[in-house]
Amino acid sequence: MAKNNSKNKIMADKGNGYPEYDPFLLYGILICSVLISGMGIYLIISNRIANGIIYGGRYGVSVQKTSISGISTLIIGVLVSVFPIYQLIKINKRKKAK
Repeated sequence: MAKNNSKNKIMADKGNGYPEYDPFLLYGILICSVLISGMGIYLIISNRIANGIIYGGRYGVSVQKTSISGISTLIIGVLVSVFPIYQLIKINKRKKAK
């Protein structure tokens, strides 16, 4: 299990077997998911798709063109936001219980 010291602030084991995540990192993930969801909403409203390329293969030499729709982007943003919201709610409940 992870120890709560200056080198490892991501998770700390409080003795109950469940990790406690750093709220700063959770807020950072939540902000990124809001930005992803915002881009999804923009793509839906403007009726566009985002195009790009993905480097693949063993050494990143093969290139694939890809695109993502607004609905897919919105779903990804919402799914990414579920974990930090859940963990932040748990942290707030623990603080209120003390």
